[in-house]
Amino acid sequence: MLPTAKRRPSGFLLTLATGFLACAVSFPAPASADEARATPSVRPVRPLFDGATAVTTRFSGLTRYRPVLADGARPLPDPAYSFIDPDGAVAALIPISDMKRAPDASVLERAPRDRILARDTGQVFGIAIDDRPHPDLYLAATSAFGLQITGPDADGDRLPDRLRRGAPGARWMAGQWGPRPDAGPGSVWKVDGLTGQVSLFATIRHDGRANSGAGLGNIAYDGAHAQLFVSDLESGLIHRLDMQGRDLGQWDHGRQARPAGDLAPALRAAGPGIDITSPDFDSEDPRTWGFAPPERRVWGLAVHGGRLYYAVAEGREKRPEVWSVGLDRRTGAFLEDPRWELTLPAQVPGAEISDLAFTASGAMLAAQRGQRMGSFDYRRFARDGQAGVLRFELEDPEDPASKLTPSDWIWTRNDYDIGFAHGGLGANGGLALGPGYDGRGRADFRACRDTLWSTGEDLRNRPDLRTYLEPGGALDLDGLQAQPVALGRAHNSPPWISYFLDRGEADAPIDQISGHMGDVEVLGCHGAGGGAPARLPAKLADLSDLPKTPDLCPGGSCVLLLCLLNPSLCLPDHDGGGQCTVKKSDLRCDEATGTWVLDIAMTATAGNLDWLKLDDPAGALTSLPRQTPMPASTSIPLTGLAPGQAGQIDLCAYDSAEAAGGDPYDCCNATVNFRLPDAACEVKEQ
Repeated sequence: MLPTAKRRPSGFLLTLATGFLACAVSFPAPASADEARATPSVRPVRPLFDGATAVTTRFSGLTRYRPVLADGARPLPDPAYSFIDPDGAVAALIPISDMKRAPDASVLERAPRDRILARDTGQVFGIAIDDRPHPDLYLAATSAFGLQITGPDADGDRLPDRLRRGAPGARWMAGQWGPRPDAGPGSVWKVDGLTGQVSLFATIRHDGRANSGAGLGNIAYDGAHAQLFVSDLESGLIHRLDMQGRDLGQWDHGRQARPAGDLAPALRAAGPGIDITSPDFDSEDPRTWGFAPPERRVWGLAVHGGRLYYAVAEGREKRPEVWSVGLDRRTGAFLEDPRWELTLPAQVPGAEISDLAFTASGAMLAAQRGQRMGSFDYRRFARDGQAGVLRFELEDPEDPASKLTPSDWIWTRNDYDIGFAHGGLGANGGLALGPGYDGRGRADFRACRDTLWSTGEDLRNRPDLRTYLEPGGALDLDGLQAQPVALGRAHNSPPWISYFLDRGEADAPIDQISGHMGDVEVLGCHGAGGGAPARLPAKLADLSDLPKTPDLCPGGSCVLLLCLLNPSLCLPDHDGGGQCTVKKSDLRCDEATGTWVLDIAMTATAGNLDWLKLDDPAGALTSLPRQTPMPASTSIPLTGLAPGQAGQIDLCAYDSAEAAGGDPYDCCNATVNFRLPDAACEVKEQ
């Protein structure tokens, strides 16, 4: 039997994972749908990001395999031979530095820079990006796109038998959780920012066992303490991880927070979790998937103002809520100070909150995802038309005695239309904030949180506006919507002032789908965002310094095989294919003066560049040196900016002899984008 999907070439495969080199021997093309689990892809060795990028997750789609039938046997009806597509993208990295035009509700044709495949991670929803110089990407395993199981080949067609209900011998379908034997519903995956390679970062456990099926909710990065938070939909716990994937502790909302809000505790249920070999498991009934009860089930997460904000499926009035817990200023550990923040108003649908974010002005944004659904034919994973993106503002001034607004947060009634259809309730559960754009669609890195990105479906499908929408592209569009965060429904309904981006791949042959999009995260004003891509080490001596893996590589070293497969990595170093300068920047707190300082170093790699001009387009920096000789090394006190404010410095390296002639001269241009931390730089006591 040959699969209808494209066959993978055999031969040597190389995986360059974070912190080590690993070599694998020949993997033949998969002989069945089940064998795809064991064959991760061969990814190019290159930096993951190149400038401002939107990362989005989604269902990977399906592929159909051809059964081997006995003479006279009839094939089973669809979807008996439809399986998760191992070569479908579960995450896409889309460049967003230049939209080429103002937002006009048309569809932007934008090819992804990179795609993470189901064969590398399985299905994922939550996204986080750290703030290293070459930012790493983190993806969390999910059941948001269904739970699919298979059984042994009982009918002899050389394909695993698809199962709706649990049965003896059942196993997870290939592409559900990822290629490693220890991968599963609790997996957190890391895509290395320098090399682009995928590795298993952590496995979330509770009560000494791994998540059995419900999967993880969302994941958030805490830059102040260099740690990650992950919500577990089975246990209801929030896990705190360090940057090596070690579990540093958990927050139990049901036990620790509810009593503080005069609510009865909601404790974890005892037991081993779900059993897919039991008929009690039903792939079309999420009630059998092992989710924590709604009063302790946590999904959306965001770090803001020294606290972790999180969304609970049910609280007061049986409606979703947002709570927060403080983080120790020094260690980042959970404090014992839970605080109820808000309950969703009765006037909006009561769908769960799967993502949270905070604007530059401090408003809280909450993205909902429709009621989860099971789907044997992969069509519907979430109920459509019941999920939006909501906006809440802090009450100012706060009135503690007010019974009308017991929360510090006020629902503005100025939420966002996500799509033209469903009354603006076309959200799929993801939101992020990214750089603003000027009138020509160019990213403005001085405004790091001015654009609201959200995932949605059926975004441009509105019959009464068809005449106006059709010239701008497809109507039945599932993907991303980007709009100014300052424009809610009062000023942008329908959302004509928006960009729309297709997810980039059709789900053919699936039609009439819902819930196929997931989360979104934006890299814009930190790390490598907006800058030129960094080059990998190019000399063999550099590669030989990496740790060896003697169990996998002949002679205990992968360097020889790496050079054979990627000869360019072992060539002598050069100028990087036309790059004329190399820049480095670092934001630091000057503890002697209590001032944030930006250090910039720039050296020339080509030409006779001997001077550097610096410019602050916003005119906010009062002590910016205008010129300095090359190689340049300068420190800029950021005294004109407030905590949390973003900035941009434009650099021009030039040949002073050429400039002295008075005629226009060439610049080797570069840009440094930065954002001050929310906390002030404090003077260190002597």
